[in-house]
Amino acid sequence: MYDSRVTNATGSEKQRGIANTQYIRLGANGDLTKDLNLDVNLYRLRAVKAAVADGYDYRAGTSKNIGNELDAKITYKLDKNLVYFVEGGYLWTGTGYDTATVSADDAYAVRNGITLSF
Repeated sequence: MYDSRVTNATGSEKQRGIANTQYIRLGANGDLTKDLNLDVNLYRLRAVKAAVADGYDYRAGTSKNIGNELDAKITYKLDKNLVYFVEGGYLWTGTGYDTATVSADDAYAVRNGITLSF
């Protein structure tokens, strides 16, 4: 979620990724059955320094707490080279996204797809 769907710690709407970010990750990956795999990761996210967007430091003096994110991906092997997946993420936004008058909402996304490798 954080690196692709929300404004990151640089403050840029156009730039995505983990710039200006420190994180700690705790994850697990394992096969539930022969063809079913689960990958789960929990992140603790923090900005290194206050974000500056277009020369205006709109977060100066605010929290660097970006929040916590939980990502999960489950894959099912349909055939030798064909895999179906469902993945999702939930970001519990920290106080770094809050303004003086508004508390930020949490962000989430779910997607699915098929991967063909050859």
